[in-house]
Amino acid sequence: MQNATHVKNGYYWINLGDGTPYMQPHTPERVGINQINWTDVKGKPIFQEFIGVAKQGGGWVECHWPKPHGDFEFRKISYVDYFAPWNWVLGTGKYLDDIKPETGEVLSRASTIVLASLCVFVGVSIFLPSN
Repeated sequence: MQNATHVKNGYYWINLGDGTPYMQPHTPERVGINQINWTDVKGKPIFQEFIGVAKQGGGWVECHWPKPHGDFEFRKISYVDYFAPWNWVLGTGKYLDDIKPETGEVLSRASTIVLASLCVFVGVSIFLPSN
């Protein structure tokens, strides 16, 4: 199973509980090859971390991982969980440098809405008669 369904603005992957990728859309060459001792550029054994956090009830793991079609590893935050009946560690993640532009866009839109609302409030306040 090398193809994956892409989630809007992201993807998910599946590792077996022993550190073997079962489904990995951007690095299909890793599928079926145990990665339990693989470390990121900072020396973190991320598959061990994924498995440990997932089996403890799921949670967030920060690591470094290459972007699709690249070799340089970027900071990434991933959420992992465990599906015990099939011994699956399921994960999804987001590169932190991709989050900053999205956050700026949301803040820009929110600021525009707040400013427009303030202008309407001030305009209405000026023209309403006071008693």
